[in-house]
Amino acid sequence: MCLVGEEVEEYEIEKRLESSEFIKRIKSVVEDLGFRHEVEENVRIHIDDVVMQIAEAEEGYNVSISVSLPSSTETEVSSYVEAISKALKISSLLQGGELEYQLDTSIPDYPMLFIVRRYKDLDKLINDIRTALEKVR
Repeated sequence: MCLVGEEVEEYEIEKRLESSEFIKRIKSVVEDLGFRHEVEENVRIHIDDVVMQIAEAEEGYNVSISVSLPSSTETEVSSYVEAISKALKISSLLQGGELEYQLDTSIPDYPMLFIVRRYKDLDKLINDIRTALEKVR
């Protein structure tokens, strides 16, 4: 797509409106259900020790569910097991695209597991997020 002058400006305005629509709709669901959240250019929802982040992607939306992992064998693991179980339950309730797992060990002593789902349809994303959050309250 090659845009010039006013077309570029109109395209950027249109993209910002789409972005604000995406954020408004997710924020509304999260507030209706009473979850703690943060809104910037994406939405982060706090579900106990699990964080679900919803962000716009090139072709739709990415839902990333993150949970910290124990950093040593001396760590009591029961809280980690509960958090991982909750993260897996949430990911199973999201019926978006392919399920992807990522392990981030870039910060010493703070490994993170990310479970990612990709959506193309905003309505499907909103419905799945509502369903998942209602079931993990």
